[in-house]
Amino acid sequence: MRLNRFICAATFGFLAATTTTVNADTWRFGLEEIEGSVQHSYAERFKALVKEKSDGEIDVQLLPYGKWGSSYSALYDAIQGGAIQLGFGSGALGGTVPESQLLNLNYIMPSDQWVTAQGLNSDTFLKSKAWQESFRKRSLVPLAELPEGYQVWTTNKAINTPDDIENLGIRVMDNSLLRATYKAYGASPTSIAYGELYSALQQGQAEGNIQPVFAHEEMAFYEVQDYMIFA
Repeated sequence: MRLNRFICAATFGFLAATTTTVNADTWRFGLEEIEGSVQHSYAERFKALVKEKSDGEIDVQLLPYGKWGSSYSALYDAIQGGAIQLGFGSGALGGTVPESQLLNLNYIMPSDQWVTAQGLNSDTFLKSKAWQESFRKRSLVPLAELPEGYQVWTTNKAINTPDDIENLGIRVMDNSLLRATYKAYGASPTSIAYGELYSALQQGQAEGNIQPVFAHEEMAFYEVQDYMIFA
């Protein structure tokens, strides 16, 4: 089973507020992940392009995780209200834009992430009336879909067969479709804030975790988890 994390930052969405003032000298850009992450790399490149194309008149202020708060919903609220002009929206966006959960379904993405990104950024998907309207009626504008890599699991026990996931207390993003999915697999999914996840795994409040490989590394989850499973 290969689980693509689309708009669940393998992929995440690049969002803007409908109230964004494009001629402002500074654009605030909210990231769901920490400095040095894949999202941060994308954001740094975006900042450089904006500076180049605006002849230095526009500065993009990057706000990594923790700079705007710890609840993803707080970031989305800030973008909706225009306090933050741009941001990334992952699987946690499902509580704000339920239709975005479509991209959390397992098995629907091509194996090639470049092909996936091209398809999701096409006129038939990203610019379709239905997709745009699902965001715009909530004061958001979807600008692009960006790949981060396959999701993998970490646990403190080996997962070799579907039976091994039975009743596993695995952390998923705050997303009703993801909770239903892993419950259907037989696990016991739970939602824990990203910044609290390390200590939750350390203390046994969760037995497993779902992230792209780089997130397991940058957040040092490997220090409190014994196995990495490419499902």
